[in-house]
Amino acid sequence: MGGPVSYVKVYKQNTETQANNKYQDVLEKLRLKKNGITVLTDEPNKLNAEFFAPQRKNLFSWYPFKEKSSILVIGDEGGAATGLLAANAKNVTALTEYDCSAEIYAHRFSDSRNLKIYSGNVSELIIGFESAFDYIIVMPGYATPQMLKEVSVLKNENTTILIVAENRMGMKYLNGAKENKNNTFLEGPLGYIDSKQKHYSKPEWESILKENGANNYKFHYLYPDYYYVDEVYTDKLLPKEDSLKPFEPVFEEGRISVLGQEKLINKILKNNEFALYANSYFIEIPPADCNNIEYAKISCERSEKYQTCTLILNTEEGKIVKKIPAVKAATEHILRIEKSFNRLQKQCFGMPIEICECEPQEDSVNFKYISGQTLGCKINNAIKNGDQEELLLLIESLRKTVNCLSSGRTFTKSFKFINYFGNIAMPSDLNSAAVSNIDLIADNIIVGNKNIIIDYEWVLDFPVPLEFIIFRSIYHNYSISSLNQELKEKVYAAAGLNSEHFAVFKLMEEIFQKKISGRAVKYSQIAKAAAPLVCNINDIDINKTAFKAKIYNAEKPFQIYTACNAVTQDICLTADFGYDLPAKVAITPTSKGSIVKIKEITALKLGEKVAVTDFETNANLVIGDDYYFVDEPVITVTNNDFTEISIKYFVYRFYDLDLESRINLIIENNQLHQKIKTLEETGE
Repeated sequence: MGGPVSYVKVYKQNTETQANNKYQDVLEKLRLKKNGITVLTDEPNKLNAEFFAPQRKNLFSWYPFKEKSSILVIGDEGGAATGLLAANAKNVTALTEYDCSAEIYAHRFSDSRNLKIYSGNVSELIIGFESAFDYIIVMPGYATPQMLKEVSVLKNENTTILIVAENRMGMKYLNGAKENKNNTFLEGPLGYIDSKQKHYSKPEWESILKENGANNYKFHYLYPDYYYVDEVYTDKLLPKEDSLKPFEPVFEEGRISVLGQEKLINKILKNNEFALYANSYFIEIPPADCNNIEYAKISCERSEKYQTCTLILNTEEGKIVKKIPAVKAATEHILRIEKSFNRLQKQCFGMPIEICECEPQEDSVNFKYISGQTLGCKINNAIKNGDQEELLLLIESLRKTVNCLSSGRTFTKSFKFINYFGNIAMPSDLNSAAVSNIDLIADNIIVGNKNIIIDYEWVLDFPVPLEFIIFRSIYHNYSISSLNQELKEKVYAAAGLNSEHFAVFKLMEEIFQKKISGRAVKYSQIAKAAAPLVCNINDIDINKTAFKAKIYNAEKPFQIYTACNAVTQDICLTADFGYDLPAKVAITPTSKGSIVKIKEITALKLGEKVAVTDFETNANLVIGDDYYFVDEPVITVTNNDFTEISIKYFVYRFYDLDLESRINLIIENNQLHQKIKTLEETGE
């Protein structure tokens, strides 16, 4: 492979043709483009996301592996999740039954000096190893009772076994996702009729563990899934109703939405059944005590130097919150938090708010765990209950909490501000504080006699408009974004915000996010590009095939603003560009071989709705407002200071393979009619 990585092909394994073909395709792309992220961004589909989405490493970034440990990994195909481990471990040994999967692994990590890869019959490979591993990790697809028996032979007095498993009763399967391996609907929840590949429920895993003598174990519940871990829950801390956001199903085949994600999730949470219906389990079987983590939140969609994990730990002194670097490069960022606390503490002296104290460790920071309801949670509840009066009072409380830091200081641009945000034109009637806690949002404020600020990871040591801080708290609130425009305007008024400032604030937010994220590929980008067709069961017409429609950046096709999977023919698509305005907008309304009636295209410009008539298409034929597309249709609009765009259209036909012939017949027919008309007019 051209590097120090060790790859041992034990023998040619006679594996399934389909799997071999899949891995071979990925390997060829990787060899051609050299870099997995390049493969993903050039072709953001399900398969490439499965192998190269950077979020795959979230599976292990939160777990407290001992430093300089020896790790055996079974079945992480292509190293999608475990590439992170080699950075801290003494050595990592990876086993796979697929030759091409092992070659992908070796190609990706060719410079790793502590990685060994073996391909062959996994059960026979295990027999050849000695009991020398601190951790044995078994990935889905290999997580079976038989595999647990086989790896148990390799245990010594210091070995921890970690099983990553899919739950056959997972909420995604209940809601109509296909089985990852079997490509069938509802087979797991029904208990499998005839399937070689099986997953197990939590009660089944508990029986399997006890049968194998594993009485000391701990379940971690991965949300949304082991493919992309955003949060980790345990039996000590389970999610409450309305606390989980629906997620985009990137790593699945087509899905039929039986109940709707949000409805199903909240029903499960209301009945306290999340542990039974979590999509994926992370089962820890340690030699002694299990880890003391009750909850983990992973923040890795950032530049590496800012990638962190937030943990809630149960210690002898009580609960604490710990922030740790997800990768070593983020250690400096974590340790800067103490300096931020000291600055904010001085600034808040005598104010009706408190800053949660932090205690720096060698490479992490501890906070006191403070129970209570956040202002963000109270805002969401007020919206859910339709209590407009309470909502506006809470928004006013947010404004007062942020503005109490001002001490009458009027914002002026400093050299540091210009160096950070650029010399952008700023309004003259804004307030500021000497030190700016950019992340002083409602979710980071515990409500009490004195509101307590529990998180201050993003503090800038120069004045930033306090109105901008309030704006971003409201702008990023999921519940507020769902309100109608009239109520939104009341919210902005209660927050003391002027809509004329929003364009500047959005630009500042764009700059801030770019500084944080760097070149990180975000899950939302992958989801919009790679998500499968999702059909609502009530809309399905068995005589029709669903198609995908989307609005995206014409110059950066990977940047998708909105996407939907349609089974109806009358469609309206709307995209809000947020703070990143594209030069040209592209709309793909349906599939190739289509006839589409474009009813109207409108845009939002300076808050006003305007008609868009100047657009281009790749239509092969246009008759009035009917557009005929042989290839995948693309409608392109040049952005004229638009912040939002909408299209209403009707799909007459799609996936019509004979459309080109139809178009030719229409053209010939029109030409014939024109010829007849000419002959009649000339009297010939």
